[in-house]
Amino acid sequence: MCFSEKERKVIGNFHKYITITKTNKELYLFKWKYGTTIYAISDIIYETDNNLNFDDSNYEEYIGICMKIKKICCLDERDNLFPDKTINNKNISEWFKENGLFEFNYHNFPDEIYNSKGELISKRDK
Repeated sequence: MCFSEKERKVIGNFHKYITITKTNKELYLFKWKYGTTIYAISDIIYETDNNLNFDDSNYEEYIGICMKIKKICCLDERDNLFPDKTINNKNISEWFKENGLFEFNYHNFPDEIYNSKGELISKRDK
C-alpha cells in the first residue's frame, strides 16, 4: 500500500504494527482527545476515496482500516470523527455500535492506540 506523507505521519505506526503481527484477533484500545474510548479488532485494510468525482479538486484517495467494535467504554460528541462533514452529519453514537464495523483513516484516526498488552503502539502528533 502506498501512503501519502500525511497518512504516513498519522496511521503509519499502527498500520506497520497490525501488518507485522498478522493477527486480526488482537483487541486494541482506541482513545480520542475528549474521551471517546473503544475496544476493537481489525477487520480489513483497503484503499478508498472520499466519494467525490475524479475531476473534483478535493478528490482524495487514502487507506481505510476497518475495525470491528467489541466494546464502547465512552463516547464524547466533542470528538470530531468526521471533520469534512461529508458523512450525513450523524453524531458519534449513531456511528459507533458494539459489534459494528467502523472505518478509520487519517482524517478520523484516534489520538492513542494500545495493544492487548496495554502498550502504546500509536500516538497522534498534536
